Amino acid sequence: MSVLPKDYTLVVTEKPDVARRIAAALGEDSSQVEGNYEYILCPGKTNYIIVSAVGHLFSLMPTYPRRDIYPVLDTRWVPLSAVDKKRKDVDRRIRTIKSLSKGASKLVIACDYDLEGDTIGYNILKYACGAKKVKAFRAKFSTLALDELSKSFSDLTWHEEWPRAEAGRARHLLDFVWGVNLSRVLLDSLLEAGGRYTTLSIGRVQGPALNYIHDRELEIMAHVPVPYWRAKALVDADGKRFTAEYTVDRIGTEAGARLVKGQVEGNRGTVVEASRRPFAIPPPPSFNLGDLQHEAFQILGFSPSQTLSIAEKLYLQAAISYPRTSSQRIPPSIDCERILSSLARQEAFKPYVTLVMKESLSPAQGQKTDPAHPAIFPTGEPPSGTDAKEWQLYNLIVRRFISAFAERAVKERHSLRIACGRHEFRASATSIISPGWSAIYDFGSEKEMRGLPSLNVADIVSFVTVDVVECFDHPPSRYNQSSLLEQMESDEIGTKATRAEIISTLVDRGYVSGGSIELSELGFAIVDAASKYSPSILSPQMTRSIEEKLDGVEAASLDPGTVTFDGVDQLLSCLRLFEENMAEVGAMIRLANLQTAKGRETLGSCPVCHDGQLIIIRSHKSGKRFVGCSRYSNGCRASAPLPQNGIIRATKGPCKTCGWPVILVFTSRGRRPWRLCVNPDCPMKGSALNRKAVSGGSRS
Repeated sequence: MSVLPKDYTLVVTEKPDVARRIAAALGEDSSQVEGNYEYILCPGKTNYIIVSAVGHLFSLMPTYPRRDIYPVLDTRWVPLSAVDKKRKDVDRRIRTIKSLSKGASKLVIACDYDLEGDTIGYNILKYACGAKKVKAFRAKFSTLALDELSKSFSDLTWHEEWPRAEAGRARHLLDFVWGVNLSRVLLDSLLEAGGRYTTLSIGRVQGPALNYIHDRELEIMAHVPVPYWRAKALVDADGKRFTAEYTVDRIGTEAGARLVKGQVEGNRGTVVEASRRPFAIPPPPSFNLGDLQHEAFQILGFSPSQTLSIAEKLYLQAAISYPRTSSQRIPPSIDCERILSSLARQEAFKPYVTLVMKESLSPAQGQKTDPAHPAIFPTGEPPSGTDAKEWQLYNLIVRRFISAFAERAVKERHSLRIACGRHEFRASATSIISPGWSAIYDFGSEKEMRGLPSLNVADIVSFVTVDVVECFDHPPSRYNQSSLLEQMESDEIGTKATRAEIISTLVDRGYVSGGSIELSELGFAIVDAASKYSPSILSPQMTRSIEEKLDGVEAASLDPGTVTFDGVDQLLSCLRLFEENMAEVGAMIRLANLQTAKGRETLGSCPVCHDGQLIIIRSHKSGKRFVGCSRYSNGCRASAPLPQNGIIRATKGPCKTCGWPVILVFTSRGRRPWRLCVNPDCPMKGSALNRKAVSGGSRS
């Protein structure tokens, strides 16, 4: 080690960016490098040495190496490099932290203030610092703003008990043993039935999430589209025309609808009801993570995992507060006036801040709270070096925050009811009286509808035409990633930090596909096998009971050992039923796995021979993958290169320009996929995206 101060405080952070921000908050810093690993020395009245992890430095693994043994119940915490051989950097970090901790007079854990952050810090103290009894100071902050970081170090709290870390460690243990054991029994069942190797998994959160999709698919498959008819009239009032709907929403027969048309069209009607009703819409509260993921999906098209990834980048740039929060409330301790004044210095937000600074600065508050963090709010500090997607999400967060200080939006609903003999029609329109907060946060808000003429009761109008429209009952909509996340939140399965990852895992496993989540044959087989031989795996109630017990550990009201024992006992019951029926389970998923794999490799019809299918092929010589026709042996030479990195998924429709398949290429979790036509000669191929994406591959 370089020469260190005789007396110093060692600060451990979760990420290098946080370490640099804390160093800036505590005073001048001097970066030091030992063994290719950096730490930061902040000399002063109190000498600080700041060192960072990169997320978890330790992970669970079985105490014995054989992979053909289960149940796996004996586990131990080991350096992450023992589990992931690519993470040798972890060993250097652990050695550095261990060496620095020996001379420290005080230890401060400054990881993210949540369950995972406490778990990371606790494990570093226990395994890297060799603490026999884990004791340390804890820094608590919700933003990386320099003034808040400085204040957090003046208000350090002493921790001898770590209930949040105990809950995190118990959760990791349960997730690990559930995941590894159920994965192994599923895979062994498949292989013993003669199936080919694939990654399979199901667990206490995956199971219920997958079952939601399964049940929705069954509802869709069982749906019978019952026909009904509607009547829609074009009405004239002294030259002003508008549309009115028949008050009977579902006319049972076409003859009945035609009767309405015959008795109304070309005749006069009388206004029997005319009303104007103003109504107010209060401003929405600032985002919690679930709200942000939902809005970003609806407005920006970001997946939940992508939204979380971008939000974490904005947090590390000190542009927003900590995003992993359940709260919809901004506490009085946050200086909202200062934040708004800072936002006004950003040209994009100045007009919006001007609107609310005229009002009393009291933000709209939601119902949900979080003991660790407030709702997501901007710090006032602009993000640095943001790309387009980061700016879009930042803009969404900022405008939502500002709108919480605005007046209510006031609208008016104008309604008419018109009678023609025994038939009645209705029309309505909404107009904006005062936009209030919706002038600031105008994403997806109700737009002003075309107005209706000003009519009074007893006024006479003419029915110009009446159209008869045949309709059918719609099946329930498939889940998308946002609505599935909402269902998981509603049933309280998973955590705000893990739900998006669970959904991504279902896609990665090939259980589901598509923007509107569609269950694959393999997904059906996994759920069918679980429901037949171990139905509790699919139960939200079982998962919720474990979550509630883990919450009890976090609140220091339950013993972590008892909770993990109960969770393992439930696992063994599920596992026993699977093991007793391995042959049947394997038979159920073997064929489904082949069908799903084939579907993932088939991209669409061949536009050259029109008889074969374009499929993904990997060259025996070069190892590169490419597109080829299934009728190659019959003479079709259709071929196209493919990107050599990333997961490829087919889309449902061909390219509208050339008719070749369009694919999605997923290069990393949390990022939106590339969308490209596989035809190298497609007229639309000039985009830089496609030129970058496609590389190599031939039938050789």
